[in-house]
Formats: sequence, structure tokens, C-alpha cells
Amino acid sequence: MEFEKFSDRSRGFVQSAVTLANNSDHQRLEPIHLLKVLLDDKEGSSG
Repeated sequence: MEFEKFSDRSRGFVQSAVTLANNSDHQRLEPIHLLKVLLDDKEGSSG
């Protein structure tokens, strides 16, 4: 995965998902972590 090619917003979502996984004492990032941060986003898909 070429993380540097992601937009700033996309990188932010991935970082938030990693933080969520870590804060939940999960040992790896799962799709559910990314889904959670996407659903919790206040700006929605328009941002």
C-alpha cells in the first residue's frame, strides 16, 4: 500500500482507525476499525 498517495483526509481516517484499534487493546487493524471511524465522521462523505 502506497500510503503517501492517499489524500490527507484518507490518511487521517486510517490513523484514526489505528488509534481506535490501539485504544481498544486490539493487536491489529481490522476493517471494522476503519468502518467505525468512517461512520463516526461528522463531515460525512462531502468533506
